[in-house]
Amino acid sequence: MENSQFPKDGIVLGIYTMDVGTGELKLLYSDPNASCYEARPLHARLVPPVIADNPSTRDSNFTGTFYAQSVFHTQESRTKELGKLLRVVEGLPQVTRHATHTIPNELAWKNHGGAFGRDLGILPLASDGSFAVDVPADRFISLQVLDTDRNVVGNQLIWMNVRPNEIKGCIGCHEPADTAIPPKPSQALRAPRPTLLPTASPLTFQAKAWFKGHL
Repeated sequence: MENSQFPKDGIVLGIYTMDVGTGELKLLYSDPNASCYEARPLHARLVPPVIADNPSTRDSNFTGTFYAQSVFHTQESRTKELGKLLRVVEGLPQVTRHATHTIPNELAWKNHGGAFGRDLGILPLASDGSFAVDVPADRFISLQVLDTDRNVVGNQLIWMNVRPNEIKGCIGCHEPADTAIPPKPSQALRAPRPTLLPTASPLTFQAKAWFKGHL
C-alpha cells in the first residue's frame, strides 16, 4: 500500500473508525514506515459468560443427542423402502495402528486407516422414519439404517460427534440437496429418548477403509 508520508488525495493510510451513517472517518493510528491493511469492522458485543468456579455447578452430563426428522427423506431408494431400524456405532481410539498378515495370533485387519468400531445398539425407527437417541459425548459416532433382517440399507460414511447436552439433528439421510420438508414435530422427538451406551460385550469391528483401497 502507499506510504502514509505521501498521501493520495489528502488521505493518510492508517487505522480509522468510520461512522456508517455519515461516512465520516476518524484517524486512530498511522505509521509513516508501515502500511495498515485488512480493515475489520468493530462493534459492541455482550460480555462472555463467566464459568463458575464451583465444579458442582458445571454440567457433567456424559451424553448428547442425535435426531432425524425422517430417514425416509433420502436419495437412497433402499433406505426409504426397507429402513426399519437404526444402528449406532462408536469409533474408539486405536493404540495398535499396524499388524502384518504373517504374525501368528494377530488380527490382520488392524492394518487399516480408521477407528475401532463398537456397536452401541440397535433401535427401531418411528413409523414416520424419525429417530432421537442419546449417545456418548465427545466420541466418534456413525449411523446405519437397517432392514428387518438387519442388513444395512443406509450407511453413513463419515464420523460425527456431540458435546455434553448438545443436540444435533437433520431432516433426513442423504436427502435431496434441492428439497426440504415442512418442519413438524416428529414422532421420535415426542417420545422419551433411548440412551445407547457401551455394554460389557459389544460387537466390535473394523470401522473404516483399509489402506488397500476397499472397505
